[in-house]
Amino acid sequence: MAVASGSPNDTALFCLKGLGVSITAQAPFFFRGLLGQTLTGWKITSLDTPNRPSMMVLFENGRFAIKADLTRPVPSRIDLIDTLNEFFLCLAYLSVTKIKGAKLLHCAAFNEDKKNVVVFGKKNAGKSSVVLSKAQAGATILADDLLIWLPKSAKLMCVGLPIRMRRPVVGLNQTSSDKPQFIAGKQIAYAQKDVFKIAGAGDAFTPDTICKLAEHEMAPVPFRQWPQIIAEHTISDDYTRVSQAQTILDEELNQ
Repeated sequence: MAVASGSPNDTALFCLKGLGVSITAQAPFFFRGLLGQTLTGWKITSLDTPNRPSMMVLFENGRFAIKADLTRPVPSRIDLIDTLNEFFLCLAYLSVTKIKGAKLLHCAAFNEDKKNVVVFGKKNAGKSSVVLSKAQAGATILADDLLIWLPKSAKLMCVGLPIRMRRPVVGLNQTSSDKPQFIAGKQIAYAQKDVFKIAGAGDAFTPDTICKLAEHEMAPVPFRQWPQIIAEHTISDDYTRVSQAQTILDEELNQ
């Protein structure tokens, strides 16, 4: 499937609204189109007046680069879908800084038979495979990889990101006449919006069950161990630390 048209240097300034926050971004027009094809529960609106973006997607020397108001630098990418992945991470990192007391969790989650199930597991443990199989069975996907944790209310909040799979994507029930389910890059692929049931950004819930995934088997975690496993899979504040004053992004804008 063709995922890009137009010049990378033709950019749009726009606002992403979701999770009760607003993030201003500047990116090529086709990149904004990709966001509209993949994000759920985010409203994307054009900005006609000059605004300082919190994120910029640039094309430099044959590579895509993302400049963001974060202290950790974002690696540049050759592949467009890898760049989309980095953008989603920055969007989640920046959003959580705008929500008081919020933390980011590395986990998957789904709603099946009116039960909210959160799945924790190490990297490459098979969380995305579980999510895809549940999505194909009709479950609502609450998270493929990231959730926002609100400790004071003991609630979790969906980020509205699409299902992500490493290529090749196996197990798809699709014919040539069907709408493509995934937008594929060289290494990863993202599900298109509305192909599966994805909870929108800002949808909050309490877990009914927490499971630990090991060797593609889900084992329920006793309630008394929930605080420990949540703490183990909380993403470090190093990733969500906002840069101060004169940043790389400011330098880019001043050029």
